[in-house]
Amino acid sequence: YRIGEHGALSFAVTGEVNQNKEDADVVPGSHITLNWGARRNLFGDWLQFGVNGYGTWQVTDDSGDDVARTTKDQVHGVGFQVGVPRVGLGLKYVREFSAQDRFEGDMVSVFFAVPLELALDWAIGS
Repeated sequence: YRIGEHGALSFAVTGEVNQNKEDADVVPGSHITLNWGARRNLFGDWLQFGVNGYGTWQVTDDSGDDVARTTKDQVHGVGFQVGVPRVGLGLKYVREFSAQDRFEGDMVSVFFAVPLELALDWAIGS
């Protein structure tokens, strides 16, 4: 959802259905993840700042003869993103918390993307 000319809110739900683990009789349970974010572009789209996060919940039990316990896992994360939209550069940091039956930690991502407008202009020869 766009906020004015230079901002946006986003929400996405994804599902994960797992298959057998290699070398073990375990099928991890399915998960659902809610991703959210809000961002704002500043200074003529030369700076972008945003907050983002997610929650992931296991919604079905693990199955198989090698399942050690029946706890459903979950983890949540919240962080921020800064970038330069005009050139497609960005940095994202997320801190995970409230993990159950899984790892918890920090995530740092550096990314580069070609802005869609520039890619389309190049593709049509403008």
